[in-house]
Amino acid sequence: MKLSSYSRWIVGACAVLALVCVTDSAWACAGCGCSAKKAKAAVKKAKADVALCTKCGEIKGKETCCKADAKKCGCGLQKGSPGCCKIKKGAKSAALCAKCGQIKGTDACCKPGAKKCGGCGLQKGAPGCCKI
Repeated sequence: MKLSSYSRWIVGACAVLALVCVTDSAWACAGCGCSAKKAKAAVKKAKADVALCTKCGEIKGKETCCKADAKKCGCGLQKGSPGCCKIKKGAKSAALCAKCGQIKGTDACCKPGAKKCGGCGLQKGAPGCCKI
C-alpha cells in the first residue's frame, strides 16, 4: 500500500507527538531553551487551586468528602482531612493553593523561604503536601 505525501506527514507528526509524550524529556522544550524540569514546574504553577469542602474539610469531589462514617475532629471537620483544624468555622469557601499547598489566603500561603517537600515540591507539612 502506497501512502500519499499527506498521509506520510500525518503518520510522521503522530510519531513525533508520541515520542514527545512518552519520553517526557528536555527535548520537548528544545525550541524554547528551557529544561524539562522548568517545563514541569511551569505546568505545576498553572494548576488551579483545589477547592475544599467547608462541611468536612476534604477535597471537594473526593470519595471521602462528607463521608457519613468518617471520624470527626474537635474542630468539627473530618479528622485528617486537609482542612482539619485549618478552615475557620462558618467559612463559605476554602481552597488549597496550587503553588504551595497551604490554605489559600492564610499567612503561611506562598511564604518566602518555606521548606519544600522533596516528594511533591509544595511547602513541607502544608495541608496539600503530597495530596494535590
